[in-house]
Amino acid sequence: MTELDHGAIVDTALELFVSQGYAATTLADIASASGVEPDALRAVFPNNESFVFAVVDDMFTAVFDDLASAPPTRDLVQLLRDAHQAVLSRTIAGDGPVPLYRMQQMGIVAIKYPVVAQMISARRKKMLLTTLAQLRGFGEDDPEVKKAVTVWSAVVAATYAAGIDDDIGATPQVELIRTDRMGGRLDRTFTQVTGKGTSD
Repeated sequence: MTELDHGAIVDTALELFVSQGYAATTLADIASASGVEPDALRAVFPNNESFVFAVVDDMFTAVFDDLASAPPTRDLVQLLRDAHQAVLSRTIAGDGPVPLYRMQQMGIVAIKYPVVAQMISARRKKMLLTTLAQLRGFGEDDPEVKKAVTVWSAVVAATYAAGIDDDIGATPQVELIRTDRMGGRLDRTFTQVTGKGTSD
């Protein structure tokens, strides 16, 4: 058997999540649409959650790499904003950790299905807490680290909520080409939640 094309399979899974529903899509559906044997698929992607995490973990890793090279004296929440915007900009330019189309499909799935957004949020909080603590040389119970994770989680939640107003369920094709909305939406919610400008 030839090696599975993980990226193509993840793209297929996300497309099915968008078109027929996250919970309604089965591994058998994804295997059939991908042209792979169900057992081979299940060995790599045991559940729907694994397709989601395949995308968000690549995005998180890129953000954490940016954070690792940032000046340690800056405000943690501002650093998180800058790192996320840098990864978003690279992805839009075609040089990101995942293809733009995959990131957009993942965003649509997260906006359409609150259970997916909650799953991503829980994973983000856990990974951010560990990563920020390691970068700063603090424990995970450090108040500055915990506050940054809480504030950034509020920024991301507000960004997802703002995306609902774009009515992506009705016109996903339009949203997919509106990359100009992504960075702007993140910056607007960052300012609303933190009360800071993006260059503070």
